[in-house]
Amino acid sequence: MQIQKIKITITGYGLDEFEVDRVRLFENKGIIKIQDERPLVTIAGMLLFGKDVSRFLPQSCIKLVRFKGIEVGGDFIDHKEISGILPELIEEAIRFVKRHTNLGRMIEAMRSPDIPE
Repeated sequence: MQIQKIKITITGYGLDEFEVDRVRLFENKGIIKIQDERPLVTIAGMLLFGKDVSRFLPQSCIKLVRFKGIEVGGDFIDHKEISGILPELIEEAIRFVKRHTNLGRMIEAMRSPDIPE
């Protein structure tokens, strides 16, 4: 599994230095939606920034299972159900996969890197 890294450029400017209203900025990014002149949080906004996501989106969780062998179903070795904001879900899922991924090593030099299966 290859994880794609995202490059983020930091401009050095604070949010207050831009002439964009925060409500407008959040609306443009899909974090909120204006309805009847009230800003309402979208599902995307809740998944990214919510404090109690499972209260408002109880279906927002990841179920992780490590089955015994290579067949899906039957006995499993480990399982975990996680909930929270999307960045936390992703990090926890990656930790789970890494915990259950065996490492091998090609002996080519004194310091050969570990190779995930």
